[in-house]
Amino acid sequence: MRIAYVSRYSARDVRSWSGLNHYIARTLEKNGAIIEYIDDLRMPWFLVEKLKERFIPLLTGRKYKIDRSISVARSYARQVARRLKKINADLVFCPANLPIAFLKTDLPVVFYTDACFANVIDYYSDFSNLHSISIRSGHLIEAESFKRSAAVVYSSQWAADMAISFYGVPAGKVHVIPFGGNIENEHTEEDIRLWNEAKDFSKIRLLFIGVDWYRKGGAKAYEITKALNGRGIPAELIVVGCHVPAEYKKEGIVREFFFLNKQIPEQREILYNLYRTSHFFLMPTFAEAFGLVFAEASAFGLPCITHDTGGVSTAVQSGKNGQLFSLDSQPEQMADYITSLWNNPGEYLNLSLNAFRYYREHLSWHVNGKRLYDLLLQVAGESIEVQKSE
Repeated sequence: MRIAYVSRYSARDVRSWSGLNHYIARTLEKNGAIIEYIDDLRMPWFLVEKLKERFIPLLTGRKYKIDRSISVARSYARQVARRLKKINADLVFCPANLPIAFLKTDLPVVFYTDACFANVIDYYSDFSNLHSISIRSGHLIEAESFKRSAAVVYSSQWAADMAISFYGVPAGKVHVIPFGGNIENEHTEEDIRLWNEAKDFSKIRLLFIGVDWYRKGGAKAYEITKALNGRGIPAELIVVGCHVPAEYKKEGIVREFFFLNKQIPEQREILYNLYRTSHFFLMPTFAEAFGLVFAEASAFGLPCITHDTGGVSTAVQSGKNGQLFSLDSQPEQMADYITSLWNNPGEYLNLSLNAFRYYREHLSWHVNGKRLYDLLLQVAGESIEVQKSE
């Protein structure tokens, strides 16, 4: 099967879209697909759109999303259509829906993403306080992408349910395939056992990874760490990916690693060692469409503690690879949960092993890449059969 892989960004650059572009393309290739890249699309420059982006917020106090404008979406579609003519493909695949929303092609189209436009409005700060023009065009782009797609794939049930309930997409057209953990090495249960045996249990190491301290729940993670220390249980919060505000450093219970680039072997090993030696992955995020880091933490047998919000419940399941708490839960409640496991080493080990098993069965690219490939193969095959019958 030859796949025209469409992306606004380079699908060959592992830094693009948290590495997802790279890992999705690679897992499809591993399953036997031949990838024809239509990536690095050029962001169009329209004077009218630039003027809207500048003056609508000034005049109305509301945001204008230029990447949700009809003219920009149409420009992407024209770029894709031109490049499609130069390749031979059985199917068009896009890890997003903006570039294919207005695409004119006889090939079947499938897109794979983490949320609908309706999911993110007033959920993420970037999509809050939008002007009505952006809201209307965003919904139209979404509707057009559904119309043109033979199948739509989401990383969570949260997003899939919205596509069905809000946009009226037929349930049979909507599929849920969680993203896999973007890690380089596959582990075994024996690895998880050995890492747990080697861990230092004199202090609880809570790992937090996120680029946005506040949205990802850094302040709450700090309060949880502080609560544990207040009970006489030594604990430290290890932060990767963002700068910790000064007021959270005074107690001496936070350790910063800033940003670790997984493409640099030495930095990747530092990150993987943090996963191996920490006891819990603590990221009580307030808004998350999925959360790749939960899959990665589970791959190292690290129980995840977080909020039940957005698409997180597909990545984290209570009792399987961690524990979900409501958004209004108190730091003390989460500290109670950690304390209970800390005082029961056997229960902790079982959860750690279960976290790895959940990753292996539900959150690995080995499994989900095969599911995605099989779906694309089915769609391409159905298209060929239709052509033959005509």
